[in-house]
Amino acid sequence: MNEHSLQRYYASDQYVLPADAEETARLNEQHRFVVQCFGNQLSLAPLDLKSGDRVLESAAGSGGYIHAQNKHKGIILDVEGIDISDKQFPRSHPDNIHFSLHSVADLPFEWSGTFVYAHQRLMVPALSESLWRKAASELFRVLGPGGWFELVEIEMKSFRNLEVGPYWKKLRSLILTLYAKKGLIVDSEAYHPLLLKEAGFVDIRFDSRRLLIRQSRGNPDDYNLEVYCRALKMPNS
Repeated sequence: MNEHSLQRYYASDQYVLPADAEETARLNEQHRFVVQCFGNQLSLAPLDLKSGDRVLESAAGSGGYIHAQNKHKGIILDVEGIDISDKQFPRSHPDNIHFSLHSVADLPFEWSGTFVYAHQRLMVPALSESLWRKAASELFRVLGPGGWFELVEIEMKSFRNLEVGPYWKKLRSLILTLYAKKGLIVDSEAYHPLLLKEAGFVDIRFDSRRLLIRQSRGNPDDYNLEVYCRALKMPNS
């Protein structure tokens, strides 16, 4: 393990981002930014959630999305947040919110058909192609008839066209090399709609948004690529 990795806690060898207090702070800022990027909407799915509906948050992390969704429209949902590490789970939360250790690629059998909505955000750094197929199949299984799955991902392929400062080309090369080494997806726009269709999903909709990347901390409303890149777990060789 290299010196960079020793300074941060990583929950698995596959996932290239850490699970620690510093990453929790980044995720909370990221949640605010992503919601803002989508016009301050938590979801674009045509949802009509009612009190008591069961909602799944995959890769719950610090629970930022869960808490926001729970407060939305004043309804009381039955929310299940899952992750492969509990180090970022909030210490306190309402009784209708539950956090548990599960991989989206291997969900409990008894959850089959019990959720009306599942949400997952920015898991490209965590799942290889084979894991994506398992995850899509599992998410399809746990949703009930008419349920919705909403996936929010970053298009890593577009990084090839970015120019952010004098060292960007080298940094971009390192990121893409890391993703290739881990077998991670870089062409989300083409890959994920087909993946979901093959898993059995229908009425698949796509909406793209552009995010601003800043070179400094001067504007809190722009995504801080520096913080993301510093968190990446680089290969040992």
